Amino acid sequence: MIAEKGKYIVSENTVPYRHNEAGYIFENLEVQRLKLGMTINCPADRLKSINDMWVQIKATCQICGGRRLIHLRDRLMPTHTTAGAHQLSGHCSGSFKPPLERDASLAEPYLDDLKQRHSRSAGTEKGSLTRMIKNLEKRIEQYKDLKYPVGKWNIGVFLYSKC
Repeated sequence: MIAEKGKYIVSENTVPYRHNEAGYIFENLEVQRLKLGMTINCPADRLKSINDMWVQIKATCQICGGRRLIHLRDRLMPTHTTAGAHQLSGHCSGSFKPPLERDASLAEPYLDDLKQRHSRSAGTEKGSLTRMIKNLEKRIEQYKDLKYPVGKWNIGVFLYSKC
């Protein structure tokens, strides 16, 4: 098996990708970064998903943390439903708001509200609120100093396996 840049690596024991796992190396030459991973789907589909996240077509809701394809015209999160206390009339209150990658003005007051509710709660609700607070703090910190991404991801190498 020989690896060549931009070429498929296929072992002698392969069958069509729909029944296999594929290991991949994606490269972004402009920022000199590599992504390594595995997928049970077609590597080209995984590449499209990564590029959508990279150019912020797929973004994170400020409230529930769900990843959605955003409206391209206004760059806002679409309406979406989610289970939990952050629902407003059946929809997440982060619907039609800027994603967390662009703005945290909705997430920070929501975090303060969660902390107040946490101090008044007990039992399993307190544990659930603790988890929600930690996850939201992590997400806010992750996107705090986000710079606009450069370049595009391309397939460097991938291989199929029977695993």
